[in-house]
Amino acid sequence: MSEQPEPWWRQAQADLELAEYCFEGGRWYGVSWFAQQAVEKGLKALFVKEYQALHRRATCYPRWGAEFRRHKRYWTIWSS
Repeated sequence: MSEQPEPWWRQAQADLELAEYCFEGGRWYGVSWFAQQAVEKGLKALFVKEYQALHRRATCYPRWGAEFRRHKRYWTIWSS
């Protein structure tokens, strides 16, 4: 995907819609898969927006939690 946050955010929203659709149909494996994908892509969108880049290495993921805790303003996005 792009190094811009918007495509990541749009895909996160689409994955969340699919998770909701699977939930309504009782497809629990689909709910868990698409919900996880929505969260991951949403976090990537926030990361790209803040740092204008996305690291391709999986080893950077544990660092994300510490990075986002430092930026408490992001948590208001999820609660609004």
